Amino acid sequence: MIRQEIINLQQHIKDAKDYAEAIVDTIHESVIILDRNLRVKSANKAFYKNFSVSEGETIGNFLYDLGNKQWDIPVLRKLLDDIISKNAHLLNYEITHTFQDIGRKIMLLNANRLVQKSQGEPLILLAIHDITESRSRALEQKRIETELLKKNISENKLENERLEKAVNERTRELTSVNKELVTQYIEKEKRAEELIIANKELAFQNIEKEKRAEELLATNEELSAFTYIASHDLQEPLRKTQLFISRILDDKELALNERSKDYFNRIQISANRMQLLINDLLAYSRITETKESLSNINLNDIIQNVLLEPTLIQTIEATNTTVNYSNLPTIQGVSFQLEQLFTNLIINSIKYSDTNRSPVINIKCKLVQSTDVHDERADPAKKYYHISVSDNGIGFEQQYAEKIFMLFQRLHDKQTFSGTGIGLTICKKIVENHNGFISAKSISNYGTTIDIYLPTS
Repeated sequence: MIRQEIINLQQHIKDAKDYAEAIVDTIHESVIILDRNLRVKSANKAFYKNFSVSEGETIGNFLYDLGNKQWDIPVLRKLLDDIISKNAHLLNYEITHTFQDIGRKIMLLNANRLVQKSQGEPLILLAIHDITESRSRALEQKRIETELLKKNISENKLENERLEKAVNERTRELTSVNKELVTQYIEKEKRAEELIIANKELAFQNIEKEKRAEELLATNEELSAFTYIASHDLQEPLRKTQLFISRILDDKELALNERSKDYFNRIQISANRMQLLINDLLAYSRITETKESLSNINLNDIIQNVLLEPTLIQTIEATNTTVNYSNLPTIQGVSFQLEQLFTNLIINSIKYSDTNRSPVINIKCKLVQSTDVHDERADPAKKYYHISVSDNGIGFEQQYAEKIFMLFQRLHDKQTFSGTGIGLTICKKIVENHNGFISAKSISNYGTTIDIYLPTS
C-alpha cells in the first residue's frame, strides 16, 4: 500500500511538472535552460519554431553548436560566461545577429542563474524575445510618415503658390477698394488650412485609440482565460500533491528516514510556493478586471478589519510587531481592494523587518494641496489625502524605488524572504483604480516609507 501511495505521489508530481512545462510551452518567447557547460538541458516549443531547430538536434548539445554554429556569437558567449562565473544577469540586453537559415534577427535577451538545491548544479535560464518584426514595423511606419510629410509639404507649397498668385492678381485689380476684403480672405484661408491639419491629427489620434482599445480587449480576454485555468486546472493537481505529501509525512507507520522526509518537505515547500504564486496572480487579475462602483469607506475601519484577520494576528504576535494608526479619513473607494492594499503593505513591512529590533509600522494621513505634491502625476486641480505607511525594517537602495512596483521584481533572495514579487504590483494597481498614485522612499537599514496619494473626490 505504501508503495502504491508513493507511485501515486510520483504520478502527481509528474502531473504537476507536466503542467509547469505546458505553461512554459505556451509562452510566445523562446526559453532555453543551459547547464554550466552551456549545453542545452531543455527548450520550449517557441524556441524550436522561432529558430528552425528540432528537439533532437538541440537537447544535450552546446548552445554554440546548434544549427551550423549559428549561436556562436562572441558577445553572447561572454555574457553567459559571466552569468555562471560572476552570478550576473541579463535584463533586456539587445543583440542583432544574422542567422544562416532564418536571416537577420534583433533580440532582447533576459537571463538568470538558477541553482538546483538537490544537485547543486548551476543552470542558466535564457529567455529570447524576437523584436525583429516590431522593429521593422516601426521603421516602415517612420518611412511612411516621412513620405506623407514630404507629400504634404509639396502640396502645401503648390497651394500656397496658387493662393499667393490669386491674392496678387486680386490686389492689382482692387488695390483701391478691396484691400480689406483681401486681408479677410487670406485670414479665412489660413484658418481653413489649420482646420484641415487639426482634423488630420484628430483622425490619426482616433485610429491610435482604436488600436489601443483592441489591444486592451485582447489582453483582458487573455487574462480572463488565464484566471479560469489558474482557478480550476492548475490548482487541482497542486491541492492533491499537497494532500498526499501531508498524508505521507503524517503517517507514522511509513517510518521514513530523514533524507526521505527532507525530500518530501522540499516538494511540499515548492508546491506551496506555486500555490502562493497562483493565488497572487489571481488576485492581480481580479484587481485588474474588477470595475466596482465607489462608496464611502472609513480607512480606520479598514485597518481594524485587516488587523483582525487570524493569519495576520498570528504573524504580528510571532514577530512582536506594533501597528500604529489614527485619524484616518473617509474616502471614496472599494472596500475589499483597500483591505488588500493595507494587508499587503503591513505584511511586506513585517517580512523585511530588521531581526535586531521589533517591527514598528506607522500609518498616517494628512490633507495636501497638489502644489505640495512633488510628483508629475498630481492633478493641479485636485487636493489629495497623503497616506504614509512607514516601518523600521531593512529598507533598500533608493535607486530601486520604481522597480519594487513592477511585476515579479524582487530585491532580495527568495530563499531568505518568501513571496512572489506581485504584492506591491497589486498595491500599485489598487491605488490607480482609485485615481491615485503610489511611490516609495527608503534608506538601507533604516526603514521604508510607502507614500499613497488619493484624490479627495
